[in-house]
Amino acid sequence: MKKIFLILLILFVGIVSGEQLFQLKELVNPDEITIIKDSLYVLDGVKVQVFSLQDGRLVNQFGEEGHGPGELVQNPDIPVVMRKSGDTIVLNSINKIVFYSSSGKMLKEKTFPFIVLQIIPVGDDFIINKFGRHESGVGQLSVVLTDSEFNIKQTYYSCNLLNDRKKGKIAYPLLGLLIRFFNQKVFIVDQQRNFEIDVFDLTGKKLTTIKKDYVQVPITRKLINEKKEWLKIQPAYREAPHLMERMIYFLSHLASIRNFFANKDGIIVETNKKRDNLTEFFVFDHQGRLIKRTFLPHHTEDKFYMVIQACFRVCNGNYYYLEENTGEDSWELHRKKILD
Repeated sequence: MKKIFLILLILFVGIVSGEQLFQLKELVNPDEITIIKDSLYVLDGVKVQVFSLQDGRLVNQFGEEGHGPGELVQNPDIPVVMRKSGDTIVLNSINKIVFYSSSGKMLKEKTFPFIVLQIIPVGDDFIINKFGRHESGVGQLSVVLTDSEFNIKQTYYSCNLLNDRKKGKIAYPLLGLLIRFFNQKVFIVDQQRNFEIDVFDLTGKKLTTIKKDYVQVPITRKLINEKKEWLKIQPAYREAPHLMERMIYFLSHLASIRNFFANKDGIIVETNKKRDNLTEFFVFDHQGRLIKRTFLPHHTEDKFYMVIQACFRVCNGNYYYLEENTGEDSWELHRKKILD
């Protein structure tokens, strides 16, 4: 019995806490991380801080806030997003994209003719998650392929926003589209659907839909009260509390897929389900077969917009994540092996 208990204890501790690698004292409020070779890139506002994965040293930083060349402006509703494209780091706001080399040199920038939530460079083209409106005023999200000048060549998927229903009411949580690109395939999640990932080739041909039977997390009265308290401290709410109170309505369930990534390790899906302060993850192979379900540490922060950022990445079977050390007012990089 003691031996069984010890095994369970070891497994439990292994799930809860990964190996702490480094303390990253320079970080203030990190939003996203990505990894290129032996370097960790952390988006902190509009600034990218680069740390060595060998010893945790800050080796570079780039990115500035402003309206000048290479500068980006934070939107209070839609954040700056960081992506890697080969050995290039790409930052985009809703109206501009800026390309940097892995060493932080600005390579080029482009402005958008429409509102962009997510953008993925594919050669000289772009896969874009864009926002628009019908003539009726109803909001629409579309995933499109454009040329280098943002002329639309192909539409993969479109959906209407829940937020335009009920005559101006805002549905909470905000449900949008998530896009990823790997191995010449486009992966799309519509958060209004229950655990489905559509897969397209670049021509727009739908190859498959990865599905899973899944029980969504219900939005309880306790959760509603917690979200209302959080909303009350947000700038938009404080500026017009009575208006916001009338506009916001709550859905019955949280999205089944909160975030996901596709890379050589597989398709990694984060849900909204929690257990003992850990977050549920599923890992699928590239054919959509389930490899494993696990619960992992993940710092998440409520933000009132549809672009989901992530302070974790899976690379070479390792789960890298940032964890806040509130006692020392700093951030730590942790690592846990999750795939062989």
